[in-house]
Amino acid sequence: MTATSLLASRRLAMKAEIAALPETHAVNALLSRLSTNFNDYTVPSHHTPSPFPPLNSCGLSTISALLTLSLHSHSRSASLCGLGFYTIGPCGEEALAPLGIPEAGGVNLPPFGGDADTDTDTDTDTDTDTDTVAWHYRHLSPALGRSISLLQSQSQSQSQSQSQLLSSSSSSSSEFSFESLVSAVTLDRARGYVLSPLDPATGGVHCSLGGGCRGDFVTTSTLASQCPPAVGRALGQGVWRSVREQQGGSGSGSGSGGKAKRKSKRKSKSKRGVHYVTLGDGSATNGHFLSALSLARQASHAGVKCPVVFGVSANDLSISYDLGGYFGGCFLPTMTSPMTSPMTSPMPSPMRDGGNGVEVFRANGNDVVAVAEANFRAVEYARRSQSPAIVAFEKLRRRFGHAATDRQGAYRAEEAIRADYEDCVPSSICSVGLERGYIEESAGELKEMFEFIHHTTERSFDVASEERRRELERRREVEQKEIGKDTSYSVEGGYKGYEVGLEEGRRIMLERKGKVKGDGVDESGEGKIEWVTHHGNGQQQQQQQQQLKNNNKKIQVMRKNMTAALTLEMSTPNPFPLVYIGEDVRHGGYYLVTSNILKKLGPSRIIDFAPDETGLIGAGIGLSQSGNIVPIVEIPYAKYLDCGADMFQEAMVQNWLVRGTKQVGNGMVFRLQGFDKGTFGGNFHTHNSLPFCGSASPGLTVLAYSNGTDWARGFRAAVEYARKGGLVMLVDCTDLLNERHVYEKGDRLWEAEFDEDGVMGFDDVKIYNWGGEDQKMKSKRTAIVTYGNGVLTALRARSTLAKLDSAVDINSIDIIDVPLISRVSSGLRKALEEDYGNVVFADICKGGGGSGGPLSGLVTELKKSTKARCFGQGGDWTCVNAAPTYNPLGDLSTFLNERDIIDSIRKLN
Repeated sequence: MTATSLLASRRLAMKAEIAALPETHAVNALLSRLSTNFNDYTVPSHHTPSPFPPLNSCGLSTISALLTLSLHSHSRSASLCGLGFYTIGPCGEEALAPLGIPEAGGVNLPPFGGDADTDTDTDTDTDTDTDTVAWHYRHLSPALGRSISLLQSQSQSQSQSQSQLLSSSSSSSSEFSFESLVSAVTLDRARGYVLSPLDPATGGVHCSLGGGCRGDFVTTSTLASQCPPAVGRALGQGVWRSVREQQGGSGSGSGSGGKAKRKSKRKSKSKRGVHYVTLGDGSATNGHFLSALSLARQASHAGVKCPVVFGVSANDLSISYDLGGYFGGCFLPTMTSPMTSPMTSPMPSPMRDGGNGVEVFRANGNDVVAVAEANFRAVEYARRSQSPAIVAFEKLRRRFGHAATDRQGAYRAEEAIRADYEDCVPSSICSVGLERGYIEESAGELKEMFEFIHHTTERSFDVASEERRRELERRREVEQKEIGKDTSYSVEGGYKGYEVGLEEGRRIMLERKGKVKGDGVDESGEGKIEWVTHHGNGQQQQQQQQQLKNNNKKIQVMRKNMTAALTLEMSTPNPFPLVYIGEDVRHGGYYLVTSNILKKLGPSRIIDFAPDETGLIGAGIGLSQSGNIVPIVEIPYAKYLDCGADMFQEAMVQNWLVRGTKQVGNGMVFRLQGFDKGTFGGNFHTHNSLPFCGSASPGLTVLAYSNGTDWARGFRAAVEYARKGGLVMLVDCTDLLNERHVYEKGDRLWEAEFDEDGVMGFDDVKIYNWGGEDQKMKSKRTAIVTYGNGVLTALRARSTLAKLDSAVDINSIDIIDVPLISRVSSGLRKALEEDYGNVVFADICKGGGGSGGPLSGLVTELKKSTKARCFGQGGDWTCVNAAPTYNPLGDLSTFLNERDIIDSIRKLN
């Protein structure tokens, strides 16, 4: 890339401002020290090297440290130029590089180089489990070390010595010489910083570490949301193996990305996988980490294999909050017995836990050799014992503040800030390595290497920023063609909008990050409409049910249909098997929905968790990343989802981030029960609000079925959707589970047959009419659009209205059962265009304020996208909801009721 790139031009124009950056001073200071062989440099006391034997792969650790400083420096200058979008700093933690380098004690690389694109559905290696990692946002150095190790593995050049790798004079004809390795890793990282559409991690929508290969998982949050899924992967390793053995196959590995794994041609260091996740000491106070740690400790206490390692870097700062030594001085001692080992001892044994179910290892995080030693011991302990461990890297400094926007002067003394600016870990790594012979090159050769790294990184930022610029220019051209003759968008012939390419950008995002192909919609893309005649006297329905019984069809309540569907789908062999997890589910659950599944399928297929929804949902995410498992996650009561809401959102955000990249995992099915009408338990067991539905949770398909037949058919569509990578939630109304009757006790009209193989697409709807198909074309018709409990309430309301008001043409009132409530279904759109003059949207969720229930959001979209008469001349519509209050114990008055619907119909007619 020449100096004509936009970023290069801006760098030139802002040369003075960039020169004043502390990161620029740091780069120049390191080059100066290298040029003088560190004659004027004294290793700080908190960097004092340990007397461990020489570090394996010290060269690669050194490269990773130098790359980290260079990448951060250029990310800051790109941000200053307005073309970089991420500046959270990794500096001060460069010595953590060994965490990502197998030869230095880090976790293993995935078999066969781990490129998900090369995986095939062939036989698996029954003896080898794949290590996985998820890096905290500051841990760029180990991520770089792992990326380079992966490239070396892919090129089958592991026989090349580290000294050869370090030498800048390596043969340029080699596919992965030092030069090409630096170019490859810096370009990939630069693409993340500037949001190039070619970013391999997220496709240019966020700057995330990971995602480069199978087993490397993208971290979405800056705190600890990566921790519960890591524990889930550790638990899922054994679950996947058991499920495969149960199905007659062989169990293997984690992080398949939704594909069976190819047998490795590379012999693994160990046959047992380890699942590594990193975070900072500030994040260690976060509930996500504490939930993950609690879950890991429970597993250890119960003797369940859980080989997870939490790598924690401790710099004693959480942005502006001073932790005051809490993690090392207060938290870690609670995890261990009084027996301690000083970090400076020659060969420290780990601190032993005092029955707390986790092993603790500690190291000076500024000493690359001590880091490697402690990390190796932690990983090998977890691998050997299949138990959890914590490895703490202490005495770290946060070198350049939290990010470019961090106003450190507002909360820290200037002396402390400047002291951290001068705290150069790469200088200590190089100085000690040269002195002790860990690095074979001279200081002059290291200087040449760093100059090459810094120059190459600059060119990588130029290339990546031009990729983004070209993408934005292309969007602008497309949009300008679209607005063409519309002069209201023009100002002196130019585009008037604040941002250009928004519409084209939206289209691209939806195309690249939108729906999973085959999300339960028919090939035609149109939902089906099923017409059902439902008279108030029930005589015709009873005759139909009797006919079904005569044909040996099983007629039963919704709950039993659900249990039958779950049991059948879980017991049917499939390359992507289902595993059911939840709280109190093995014995059948609170509503007996999972009754006898444990007995029929065994403990590996249905798993109980403690009452912690954050840990439960996080484990579900991890299980979906373990082998080919597709988890069904039961939330016991709708209100309890609040307890795990952030992890629930994490599932959707991570699923969205990785779409269109190599790191595509399996999806998940959520079952949300304990929803809506009931006299038991009060508001916390009858919650009727869905704040996560629709635009609040993009990427989540939400369905609420009204009867057992539709639930079984829709469940199959949901499972197939999840097997293709989608996220779907089934919302189950408590009052419907055991409901038998519709109009009067004894009619048993809501019992339904179990359909063993039928599928109901997400967009399908069912219309309950009164007088048969001959009434469908009556001139002035009214529709009641509803879902779940609302269907039964609407049927009863219509029957009651027929008895109360003879002036109302009851034959013209239809009830549209629309299970899909997270977006407008094509079936609903088509149904409303059946010429309904009046429409009542009857929502069982609370109304009022900004919630209004999911139907309020559907109405907004329908008004923009349909030709339904109710939204135009000659028609009308209204929306009715449950009361906007909490639900008292033993009282049904706050829920949507028949009178609400009757009054709404009367107003429209």
